Amino acid sequence: NLEFFLTQAGKIHLTGINVLGNNLFPPVQYPVPVGTPLISPYIKWDHSQEWDVPKAEDFPSGSKGSASASVYNIDVSPESPDHYLVGHCIDGRVLYPATGYLVLAWRTLARSLGMVMEQMPVVLEDVTIHQATILP
Repeated sequence: NLEFFLTQAGKIHLTGINVLGNNLFPPVQYPVPVGTPLISPYIKWDHSQEWDVPKAEDFPSGSKGSASASVYNIDVSPESPDHYLVGHCIDGRVLYPATGYLVLAWRTLARSLGMVMEQMPVVLEDVTIHQATILP
């Protein structure tokens, strides 16, 4: 039946496969005519789980909550310990390495928990880096 098919298509999408839903139905001509039935009665939400949404007042002033930021200065001058990064050159541009982003995220997490990064193992999953950082 159609509900089973669409449910399975949704599950396929959740595994990371891009399901092109527009190809399942004939093309729609816009604007749709007056009297076109709404699809909202066919959409069912799963409310079996509850997720807490933090509010600003949940974080005490000066806390390391989500509003805080960490700033890292990367210096590639010859006398800097970061100078080795100039070797990560792609198409004539020095790019900050993808593993560097992961280390910064790890270091930020450890700092926010008051731990030492080298003594705090982590597992990073489903990481997406949207844009390269070009180092001057």
